Amino acid sequence: MTDPNEFQKKSQSEIDILLREFLIIVSGYISSNEIPADSPVLSPSYILRYLRAMKFDIKRAVILWKRSLDFRLNVAKIPFNVPRLVLTDFMPVLLGGFITIPRGMCDKNGRQILIVRPRFMDPYKLERVKLFQ
Repeated sequence: MTDPNEFQKKSQSEIDILLREFLIIVSGYISSNEIPADSPVLSPSYILRYLRAMKFDIKRAVILWKRSLDFRLNVAKIPFNVPRLVLTDFMPVLLGGFITIPRGMCDKNGRQILIVRPRFMDPYKLERVKLFQ
């Protein structure tokens, strides 16, 4: 059984080497799918999620990373160059009570909390909200 603190035992230089090796292996995939260099899927924190999940086995992490991006591109149809969404894009949803944003409530990392209430969902309002324009 592997040690759950294996990541904490790795030095920053070991992590940097793993990240460089990972990016070298996926460089062909990145260029063939036209993933922008500033895409979040190429950030060290994003890649480390896959490395940790596969216990720092680079080959397995690359397979998992490619599968998730293939799903994102081909099944979910989410492009890599999605612009940041503005709160006004969600106003119909917020006014309908489907999603509420309690003032001053944050999680332990300081991120704003959203409360989703499916019973208030109006599918006709959600259809009119265009997220990826």
